[in-house]
Amino acid sequence: MQAAAADDKIYLVMGGSEIHCYISLGWALRNVPLHKTLVLVHVFRPCKDCLLVFSLRLELPSNDFHVSARENILTSFELYVRICARKKVRAEKLIVENDDVVAALLDLIVQHQITTLILSSVIDR
Repeated sequence: MQAAAADDKIYLVMGGSEIHCYISLGWALRNVPLHKTLVLVHVFRPCKDCLLVFSLRLELPSNDFHVSARENILTSFELYVRICARKKVRAEKLIVENDDVVAALLDLIVQHQITTLILSSVIDR
């Protein structure tokens, strides 16, 4: 029965710049059937994502880099879910933390019995 539920969801891995995420989301909103749930996936890489906060020259103690970067991602993904709702697309967010994106995605595939996974970098090509 769980496999059928997994088939009702399409997982979209989003990352990179904010504009890249909007492009990926726009593609998904045009191409995902309305009867499917769009699951927006992000693998939060603490070391790399905290460097983004650092590159913005925010003056935060090093321990706060991690918290600030994660909060920015959560805020962005809440906005993406609201955009989906306005377009009448059911959406969920799934944010995991792992330094190894590939390992994290493989774990998600197994845990959630994912049958359809879209990598947003593929959309740009």
